[in-house]
Amino acid sequence: MPAASWLIVVWLSVIGAAIGSFINVVVWRVPRGKSLLEPPSHCPKCGHPIRCYDNVPIFGWVLLGGRCRDCRARISPRYPLVEAACFTSFLVLAILECGLQGVNLPVHREPGDEGIVLIVGRSGRELYGIFLFHQLLWCTLLAGGLIEYDGNRAGWRVYAPALGMAALAGSALPMLYPVPVWNGVEGWYAGMATSAAGLAAGTALGWLLSRWEPPARRNGVWLGLACVGGILGWQAVVGLAALTALWQLAAAVAGRRRVPASLALVVLCFAWLVAWANLVEWMPWLR
Repeated sequence: MPAASWLIVVWLSVIGAAIGSFINVVVWRVPRGKSLLEPPSHCPKCGHPIRCYDNVPIFGWVLLGGRCRDCRARISPRYPLVEAACFTSFLVLAILECGLQGVNLPVHREPGDEGIVLIVGRSGRELYGIFLFHQLLWCTLLAGGLIEYDGNRAGWRVYAPALGMAALAGSALPMLYPVPVWNGVEGWYAGMATSAAGLAAGTALGWLLSRWEPPARRNGVWLGLACVGGILGWQAVVGLAALTALWQLAAAVAGRRRVPASLALVVLCFAWLVAWANLVEWMPWLR
């Protein structure tokens, strides 16, 4: 990759770590019905505001030794781990989707004259849009999964931005969908059909899988798969729903249900995005 591309990748990764810090706020405040903006970040033990130089993602926790500067109360290591996970997600997908021209994305084919199939490249603007679209999905799934891991219900408020963006993109930004609802579809309605079919498939399969979860955890896998469908399409929903069902079955057999299916979906979705092009080559029906 050119040096300029590396600079953009690093910048996006740093933004990802900052978003990880915001996700920590969402996971703590949303289930408690608190504002995401007020008051500013503070120690939950002593209430003292966290200084800006202590609030640097990942490094702030390390420099403080995992304790509040004022009351020395312990700060959970999950905070920097979530920030590091977001940093890694943004780094990997920025390299693949932006720096390497979408090497992880299925090849975009369009019908040509006399039955010839044309392989069309994607512009830089399209690739950055796809990257942001995918990160919106992954960060939404992460927030919902962590909320359910803590034993709280992940409500509509968590998933609404991703669902709303999926509905908007379907009608206004069809280029954000690497895989159409079916081969050969094109025109102004292509994105709308892809988004609608994905939302319908995600809602239906998510509802079925949510029946295997305790009542407090059902929103995560249901709304999570709806977001997957609205952003990645029905093909990804079918594949990820099958993998999630296998995880649920394995967890039930092993007697380990501590980790909700919604959090497992976070890992499975990231793996899907990274390997999407290869999966399509192995299983053409995913195209």
